[in-house]
Amino acid sequence: MMRKLAVTCLLLAAPTLQAGVYSAAEPSGMRAGPGGTLVELPYVPPFKSFLEERLNAANPTMPDAVGGVATFRGLLKSRVEAQSANARRLPLPQQVAHAVDLIRVGRAGDAVNLLEPRTRDRDPDYVAVVTLAHAYAARGDFGEAIRCHSLATFDAQPPTQLPGVLPELTARYVELEKSHYARWLQLRQRESGQREGLAEQEVLPLFGPTTNNPTQTPVKWVNEAGGYGPGKLAAAQRAKLPPDAVAVVQQLLLWSPEDTRLLWLLAELYVADGQLRDADQVFDQCTWGRNFTNRRVLLEHRAIVRDLVAAMPAETMDILPDATPTADDADRKAAQKWQELQPQLLEAAGILAAFATLFVGLAVRAVLRRRSRTPRV
Repeated sequence: MMRKLAVTCLLLAAPTLQAGVYSAAEPSGMRAGPGGTLVELPYVPPFKSFLEERLNAANPTMPDAVGGVATFRGLLKSRVEAQSANARRLPLPQQVAHAVDLIRVGRAGDAVNLLEPRTRDRDPDYVAVVTLAHAYAARGDFGEAIRCHSLATFDAQPPTQLPGVLPELTARYVELEKSHYARWLQLRQRESGQREGLAEQEVLPLFGPTTNNPTQTPVKWVNEAGGYGPGKLAAAQRAKLPPDAVAVVQQLLLWSPEDTRLLWLLAELYVADGQLRDADQVFDQCTWGRNFTNRRVLLEHRAIVRDLVAAMPAETMDILPDATPTADDADRKAAQKWQELQPQLLEAAGILAAFATLFVGLAVRAVLRRRSRTPRV
């Protein structure tokens, strides 16, 4: 029991990975790979939990605290409330950080109002205008998002160090904005308001056309024979993917957690890499989790992956004898253990609270009885 308590205390003290747009208050959490590429996060844990945190942050029905501990939404709201009154008098970096919090809690309009004047500066601040573009996108105004994003990526000078980003990843994030995020904005503008043809909708064509090769066709999720073969993406199609494609889509999702088209794309990338269990979970999130049940292609791919996963042997947690545990392994295990213990801790907290209320009630009742029996002088 003491060992479990010690583990629980350790997990409660573990930091939560944040992923704001660009804010020193929310480090991106992405690690650097070869050549300054992004390293993907394991889906479970911790990516799925981080994505759900960000979805819940903008949900007004979600609690600000659970068991006396502030939720991600609660922490953001407390920062927003502390700075809202003086937001326009804050130094620009703090204004940007405040705008990031506003986007997160579902107040993208307020973030737009705060940062829009920065587009009229003689020398526009890159981080401020990029954040403004993200705010417009969160509000669903993709035309204005493209306007601001173009101003930032073509007319503003990126800093040598982006707030909350590892120094060795700043160049990758600048390129990510100019290439994949810019293309995502264009695709979202093209598809916004679309009500017809959803049943035949294909995978989001994010990868393929590039700045240097804009006429290149988007990736087709097929094997060498032209069929859908999990883990066997055709070489010509794989060549269109950046080496950090999974991490790129993860980052786009952490910026825009409500975008189910990106989530579907993540599932296809997992399939292409042979990560079928992760793909199966993501497909489920797209369908029963987000009501993407009217996309024929998605349902066909999901059925194929589900059958393959059902035929796979049961997953074990055995560690290879020659495996050397790393700090990352410990972090992942701690996050997984916290995810497993969280429901139990919340249930235990509820039971303890009920007992405490009952105990206080009985104590008060006993005191009142004693007072009523004490003879008055």
